[in-house]
Amino acid sequence: MKGKRIIGAGLQGTLTGVLLWSLLAGAAQAAATDSVTIITAHGPHKVTAEIAATPEQREIGLMQRTELADDHGMLFSYAGHEQPAENGYWMYRTLISLDIAFIDRDGRITDTFRMPPCQASNAQDCPIFRPQAPYVAALEMAGGYFSQHHIKAGDRVVLPAD
Repeated sequence: MKGKRIIGAGLQGTLTGVLLWSLLAGAAQAAATDSVTIITAHGPHKVTAEIAATPEQREIGLMQRTELADDHGMLFSYAGHEQPAENGYWMYRTLISLDIAFIDRDGRITDTFRMPPCQASNAQDCPIFRPQAPYVAALEMAGGYFSQHHIKAGDRVVLPAD
């Protein structure tokens, strides 16, 4: 009997994990969208961003996506709460290349990175991309978007109201 309880508990834990993952993925995909404007020396660029404002939405991010529509991305919003530079982003379970811009409380891009998909089966084996300064938001777009539109550190981002 004891063995059956252990197996049953393991199966229940597995099913709970699958259900939780489904709920988290649904929460991330149900994120609201808003317009974000990036102001560069070459002019403004308006993009549509899914807003990842909850811890669950930020945790899932753009995992498992196979494509992003043109001029669409994801804004990781921390509602003005500054994140330390040590808190970076990784590409675990992310299938497409992404660009990321870290945005400070003044709306300035402090750093940008091109992040290739991580092929590792363990999250700890994926590189972490960290900015040089604290940030209140991070914007992810399809890989190559920033270079194509001349977006770089120092440019300004007009964020939606929190």
